[in-house]
Amino acid sequence: MGQLYSCQGELSNTTNRIGKNILTYLTLVLRDTQFEPINSDLRLWIPQHRQGVYPDVMVFDSEPQLNDNRFEEVLNPVVIVEILSPSTAYYDRHGKFCIYRSITSFTEYLLLEQDEPFVERYSKKTEGWLMSDFNSLEQSISLD
Repeated sequence: MGQLYSCQGELSNTTNRIGKNILTYLTLVLRDTQFEPINSDLRLWIPQHRQGVYPDVMVFDSEPQLNDNRFEEVLNPVVIVEILSPSTAYYDRHGKFCIYRSITSFTEYLLLEQDEPFVERYSKKTEGWLMSDFNSLEQSISLD
């Protein structure tokens, strides 16, 4: 096979490929559970902010709750994964995370760098959001 990515302008392809790999992995490890991972084809509606966004990957505990029976809009992810790019990193870390926290079902947020092995994990605890980071391919991440 030849070179897959040849220029900086193809970063979105990298993001899509990482998102597909994350979705595939989560689908495999969650296959015998009540949890269901879904890709960015569904819009996440955040009622408190009257805003819709498209996270890279979401995980639901059982069936996704639809927004007023709109099949393309969901309300209740427990896990959200965002793959960071230079143009989206600030918004994903600050703007989106701020609005995501208004979702009562939301308990885990993963931010993945696309050009190095680095993941930020935010986990909702009674006392607030706990952040931990992972920067080695030998590390594993457990989700609550």
